[in-house]
Amino acid sequence: MNEKDILLQTQCKNNDAVEKLLEKYKPLIYATARNFFLANSGDTDDLIQEGTMGFLKAVQTYDESKGVPFSAYATVCVKRKVIGYLRKTVTAAKDFDEEREIFNGAPDIWDNVIEREESSLLQKLMQIKLSAKQYSALRLYLDGYTYKETADYLHVTVKQVDNLLMTAKKKLLGWT
Repeated sequence: MNEKDILLQTQCKNNDAVEKLLEKYKPLIYATARNFFLANSGDTDDLIQEGTMGFLKAVQTYDESKGVPFSAYATVCVKRKVIGYLRKTVTAAKDFDEEREIFNGAPDIWDNVIEREESSLLQKLMQIKLSAKQYSALRLYLDGYTYKETADYLHVTVKQVDNLLMTAKKKLLGWT
């Protein structure tokens, strides 16, 4: 039985089909939980449970007519559920004890999670949309290199570095 048939059966409330699909996607749920596990943010089991609930929601709400593969849709639902749980957990911890020393002057745990996820997504977007030279120029620029240092490293002129960065910016902002 293929995934499409199993999905159809799960949406018709077939528990065996739901179990089959859940078993197939268990590695996704576990990997997502491990990726978001943070010290002092709760137990990995809690994250796995939240991920499982996100997966079940994906099964219930998936619409094939949207043209998105189920695996991609399920991944988004699982991540959103885990991130939502983390957001609530961190917010509750701050509300419960705002004066605790652990939060005084320390960066927000949730901000670190979001920053890491956004950074990962931005890296992937940059690699997909930019040429190798544009990507290299942008990485060097973001790492604090000057136009001159970047030009020397890439063996191009300063004007070419400027052109590479402007083109990269346009591509990433969707202007081209």
